[in-house]
Amino acid sequence: MLSEVQTHMIETVDQGATWSSGFWTAAEVISYFNERQNRFMKETSLLYAQMPVAGTAGNTEFTYPDHWVTTVRLSWKHDTRHMSIPRGSFWEADNAYPGWTTADRPKMYADNEGPDTLSGHLIPAPNDDCELSILYISIGAVLGNAGEIFTVPDEFVPYIKWGVIADMLNKIGRANDPIRAAYAEQRYQEGVIVAKALVHGWENPE
Repeated sequence: MLSEVQTHMIETVDQGATWSSGFWTAAEVISYFNERQNRFMKETSLLYAQMPVAGTAGNTEFTYPDHWVTTVRLSWKHDTRHMSIPRGSFWEADNAYPGWTTADRPKMYADNEGPDTLSGHLIPAPNDDCELSILYISIGAVLGNAGEIFTVPDEFVPYIKWGVIADMLNKIGRANDPIRAAYAEQRYQEGVIVAKALVHGWENPE
């Protein structure tokens, strides 16, 4: 993919090791690839990860996995069944359940509103230790220039490439080219639409 980008940008092709124009650096372009892959995964919900998460008696807070991006569904394990817990907010909890403290089963969950973004809260706090199951969008595998495999399926890798080209051409400086960047962004968005259609169906890709 790095060599393909170099071909599109009329650069010396060497698998992204150098950028002869001096407009970009190798590390910068690799960063664009990682950012676009993670953005694609978040925008499309194409791939999910699942992990058990522990809840502590009397404590509202629980910790998300390190590679968590956004939650798709949080479930509460009861006996052998998992029951979905809806997303809410502290404002909603304070107004819907005044004086909430603990309960046998949380009514909702909310992401942390403070600086610690890798934590969430069960509202109300559980009376007993519990097990949660989180279905979530995760950060993709870190890409470099040593033959790393993309996390997204192969069919969508070319769309990631076009997103990277859009980022490169949107960079402030001599390489800035809004018209070509807009075209590249459209190609990236085509991939987003196709991926959403695969997940949600062609009639309603949103």
